[in-house]
Amino acid sequence: QLLGVATHANVAVVTPANPAKRGETIVVYSTGFGPLQTPQATGQPASGEVRLAATPVSTIGSVAFWGLAPGFVGLNQININVSPSSQSGAQELRLSTGGLTSKTVTLWVE
Repeated sequence: QLLGVATHANVAVVTPANPAKRGETIVVYSTGFGPLQTPQATGQPASGEVRLAATPVSTIGSVAFWGLAPGFVGLNQININVSPSSQSGAQELRLSTGGLTSKTVTLWVE
């Protein structure tokens, strides 16, 4: 079981003791989601809103933002609105874009 790295809006990590809430927007961090709409200088931290070229799809809710994490080099940030109809407990999260699908990770929802 792979654990996903996600935070609440207040930057607290999503854990079994501090799960994501239905209807909440969480921030998921990842790598390898393909090209960007606007090229980013190699090795430079992302500044502003640099979006991925293709919109990812999430298994636990709708995607509100998809791009580089501001201030980081090569780290994708995907903000997900957790579906109000999500099940409680450990949930499988997969992201897909451009015909590619991420590994399945586990996140907790309440």
